Amino acid sequence: MIKLSRRAILELAGTAILGGGALLLAPRGATGTTGQSPMNFPGDLPNPPVLQSEAGVLSVKLNVNYGEAALPQGPARLRLYDGAMPGACWRVRPGDRIEVELCNRLPPDLEDSETAAAGLPAKVVHANRPNRFNTTNLHFHGMHVDPRGDSDNVFLEIHPGQDFRYNVDIPIDHPPGTFWYHPHRHGSVAIQIASGMAGMIVVDDPSGQSDLVERQMVIQAPIVGEDGTLEDPALFMALENERDFLINGVHAPLIHIHEGETQLWRLLSANDSQFLPLDFGAMAGVEAELVGWDGIPLAEPRPAGQLTLAPGNRADLLVTGRRKGSHWFGRSAFDQGLVRLPEATLGEIVVLDAGSAAVSATSPVYLPASSMQRYRLRPIRDEEITQQRVIELGHIRRPGETLDVNFTINGVPHQHHAFDIVGKLGEAEEWTFINLTPFPHPMHVHVNPFEVIEVNGVPVPDRPWMDTVIVPAAGVVKIRTRYEDFPGDFVMHCHILPHEDAGMMMNMRIVE
Repeated sequence: MIKLSRRAILELAGTAILGGGALLLAPRGATGTTGQSPMNFPGDLPNPPVLQSEAGVLSVKLNVNYGEAALPQGPARLRLYDGAMPGACWRVRPGDRIEVELCNRLPPDLEDSETAAAGLPAKVVHANRPNRFNTTNLHFHGMHVDPRGDSDNVFLEIHPGQDFRYNVDIPIDHPPGTFWYHPHRHGSVAIQIASGMAGMIVVDDPSGQSDLVERQMVIQAPIVGEDGTLEDPALFMALENERDFLINGVHAPLIHIHEGETQLWRLLSANDSQFLPLDFGAMAGVEAELVGWDGIPLAEPRPAGQLTLAPGNRADLLVTGRRKGSHWFGRSAFDQGLVRLPEATLGEIVVLDAGSAAVSATSPVYLPASSMQRYRLRPIRDEEITQQRVIELGHIRRPGETLDVNFTINGVPHQHHAFDIVGKLGEAEEWTFINLTPFPHPMHVHVNPFEVIEVNGVPVPDRPWMDTVIVPAAGVVKIRTRYEDFPGDFVMHCHILPHEDAGMMMNMRIVE
């Protein structure tokens, strides 16, 4: 196993890789590499293409269009970023600016086509059901950045044929780690992510170096009908519909590692609705340590054991090859509420002989030397709490809605113009989520991460920081959060995205 200092391991979730290989065509303000195996080995799982910031700026042109994809069940025509699944990995550093020209090149929405044919003006739609599948926007998931204006503003709507320029300034003390970008327009988010619109963001902190291989693994589960398209909401709204999982757009890839070698794996669950329980303790071929969760380095590494990634979660892992041979890598069977989901293959881990020269790492990995205190994620004390809130998660029968249901927060589905949580900048709050449904809900809060304090009345010893926490079916979860740096409007919602589109979202406003 590669030897690392304790200080380096504690912050490994913020590592960076400077890729070699052929240059990817990139706009001014970025350098790029094509998607390739990080071990330069034919048949090995490639990383996504990489765009790296230059001189403090990452400048990206991001086209939303239909693209052709090869799925296990056959060819498909899907909504994608630049015709690829997933999108390129964006690599930035604290203090950088991300400039994105989002170009919506999808055809007009069906609703607009119908009203135009009838000679009527287009209508603004704020419905708690799938709608306007070709209207989009952009969210910087998990990042602690400004939610206002042209930054991480999920209230924007970029219609077909429109362009919009996002400018996102990353704080100089932003945690290093794994984040992601994806659409977030209420009503079309589920269909667009189920189609494959997603990409990883890595925030680097290059203050130390090692020679670990790094894998960026974007896990997606696109779903299509018999005609190879995704236009029918029933396909993605029904949780039990069968999915084929892809890693970096590849079905059941081979993932190579030497016996005794340690790699850094960045896992992103970018599917729209299904949980990914991973049992590293039962994978005889490898051992794994968790060093970061939801983009935040852990204070101490710990054995990975059993991890459950909800849609939206990220895990940074040190994975070490232990036994030569081929080993199954996949999701265990589990109950996601009332739905029994089978085990699912993600890939195959191939552990090579320790002395094999068939593969070799060629890209340096940078390890930050800073501490958790630098990122201000200090525990939230009892005396800091200025507000305690109870947030009930429910659902109501609504004949005529998709699947005849709306999902609710505090008894009501999402209200576009209402701000039910108003907090004050600089203050801290404690929330208690009470799940009144038979389904688990991964609750995601924008802008500010939170500490998980209790699950079903049992204190969580290490109080982990997250941005997406699973509230068990008929369960209770208590969290604490601080409103730091940024006033403005943003949202909190279930990251089972069909639940969000069906109403399980609430607006928040932070005032100075």
